[in-house]
Amino acid sequence: MKNNKLLNVKIGKRIVVGTYAFPLNPAEKKRYGSMTHRWVCLLRSPDDENMTHYIKKVQFDLDPSFLNPKRVFTAMPYEVTEVGWGEFYIGVKIVFVDDTLEPVQLQHLLRLNPTDGSNVITTAVNETFDEIIFNEPNEWFYEKLIKSSRDKLLPNKYKEYFWNIEHKEKETMCRYICSQSYFQNETYRLLAEASELIKQIQYLQEQSQLGQTKSPALAIKDKMFNKFVNTMVMPQPNQGVMQAPIQKEHGFMDLQQKQLTIPGIPPLMEPKLDFSEQKGQNMTMAPITPHDRDISFSDRSQHPPK
Repeated sequence: MKNNKLLNVKIGKRIVVGTYAFPLNPAEKKRYGSMTHRWVCLLRSPDDENMTHYIKKVQFDLDPSFLNPKRVFTAMPYEVTEVGWGEFYIGVKIVFVDDTLEPVQLQHLLRLNPTDGSNVITTAVNETFDEIIFNEPNEWFYEKLIKSSRDKLLPNKYKEYFWNIEHKEKETMCRYICSQSYFQNETYRLLAEASELIKQIQYLQEQSQLGQTKSPALAIKDKMFNKFVNTMVMPQPNQGVMQAPIQKEHGFMDLQQKQLTIPGIPPLMEPKLDFSEQKGQNMTMAPITPHDRDISFSDRSQHPPK
């Protein structure tokens, strides 16, 4: 046996792991009880090659609920046929005739229902395409690989359910290109939105800086205007003339009011309602003195100062 490695030599073998699930007919349902499908899992060559030249054995690892869940095949066809009601992953272990090579292990999903969303009861197919690359194989093993390519088998009995590899490759490539285009457009859109947000943030920061650097004259005018507004006493609807005093723990305290004198503006007159008028007539405004205010709105009116 020639164990010389072929340097700078690389050869690949395409493989397919497929599952094909068929709904049970009424007679089969009566026979198998709660089972719903008969399914097949197989390992094949898409080029109809005789894989036994370079494969020593194939092991299918089924769900532990099956009787004898590890199924081993040393010759083609490498396929398992069972009945069941649930989907699960099937482990596929490929051992080569060259013991120096590590086995290849795959995971394949068994589908019992089509993925197109239709309610039509039909065969559910799921296939996994892969390629095994042998890098610098031994000379004798390389000869077996070449011999396998020349030894063609008859078409598989499930050939009508096989996917078209070329069509699937084109479909996968189209999906990849469409996905890439979609994510690229989304990236451009998000970058444009981010740029617009940055501009808005910069604008708000500039406005904030302008507001903080007002001239001293404008700042004084704003302060004086706020004080002027705070000293105004506005009558409240359906209430007394003035805002009710704040109740403290030991009595009432009047709100302190400050008068602001502004050149060119007469002193602010506090409003006073004349309750002598009948209900429904217009209220009259009159100046109010601190003494009147104390009498009207303070409990101290009951006790004159000593």
